[in-house]
Amino acid sequence: VFIGTISYSLYLWHWPVFAVGHYMDIQPTVSSMCISFAIVFLLSLLSYYAVEKRFRKVRLSFKKTALMLFVLPAVLFSGLFTIALKLDGMPIRFGSELAKITRALKSEEAPERQSCLGFNSNGADKKCIVGDTTAQTNSILIGDSFSNQYWGLVDILAKNAEISVLTQGTSSCLALPEIYLFDWWNFKNTVYSECHDNVKKYYDLIKQNHYKFVLIGQMWSNYEADNVINEVGDTRSVELSRARIEKAFEKALNIIIDSGATPIIIKATYVMPTQFMECFYSHIKLRRDLKPGECQFEQWNGDSSDWFSRLFVTLKDKYPSLVIVDPKDVQCVSGSCMTDIGGVPVYRDVGHITDFASFHFGEMYLKKFQNPLILNHH
Repeated sequence: VFIGTISYSLYLWHWPVFAVGHYMDIQPTVSSMCISFAIVFLLSLLSYYAVEKRFRKVRLSFKKTALMLFVLPAVLFSGLFTIALKLDGMPIRFGSELAKITRALKSEEAPERQSCLGFNSNGADKKCIVGDTTAQTNSILIGDSFSNQYWGLVDILAKNAEISVLTQGTSSCLALPEIYLFDWWNFKNTVYSECHDNVKKYYDLIKQNHYKFVLIGQMWSNYEADNVINEVGDTRSVELSRARIEKAFEKALNIIIDSGATPIIIKATYVMPTQFMECFYSHIKLRRDLKPGECQFEQWNGDSSDWFSRLFVTLKDKYPSLVIVDPKDVQCVSGSCMTDIGGVPVYRDVGHITDFASFHFGEMYLKKFQNPLILNHH
């Protein structure tokens, strides 16, 4: 009966107590569960006697009730929301390190990058141009959202080469001509028409504009499945998809080279470790230092065994003018791939790198290698 009496308070308090325990990475052992239940009962007793029992029979007028329970809370939380929005969520509440990370990420932010996903520019409005924007737009970067993440890297290389690059990408789209992605992403049991149509526009631009460079960036491994077809109704298998990709790649390179451009394949960055976000931000939540290499979970043994990497070698043999740029050449050293740069995370979501990392990879690439956007070396 007593537990029934305080059951509402128990209901209210059990969630925050266990949620905070989970947030603090406290494992649900017998002892931790007993302590959590004890805390829940203590808080429930306090709120039952100090709040619930005390105010249950209080009678207020409608105006006072509306003021206390609606108007004041609405004003308070609206004000807090406005302040939080203006201060980017108030990262300082987690300590100076998150505030420093937030400043670093914002300092290298590319505000127009996201708006350049989806075919929406032929270069006339300049918002999707990177590099030396005073130069004539004579190159293009195409691909999926993982080409879009190379905004900073390509900007650094293009500025150094004194050229400008139009950046155009379509999310989860393999930017190769005359293929469809079927039963793919959000497009169940149908083709991803927007991808096919945008890719056609990319290659029409390539034919018309005779670019100096055409860069293709993708999360290549995402497309190693049975989703690639040429026409609706085609038989599907991984082997057939690979054959269709290879044929489409050769067609793409023929179009690029025939237009007078140099094709550049940008390989993928190191795939984000599964537990990276949880690992990286746990040290901030728990107010402790990040240990060197703490969020690098496995040894990097290269990608020479990957199907796309083998395909790129084959294509390079067939098309000597093809240039291959691998961000992992600067991200990964001696079997270890960096997941943070000076304490600032490399990744921003399910695997895309931050603008901060993209710009820094570009600077690191220039220091280590010749600029692939300067001709006369292959």
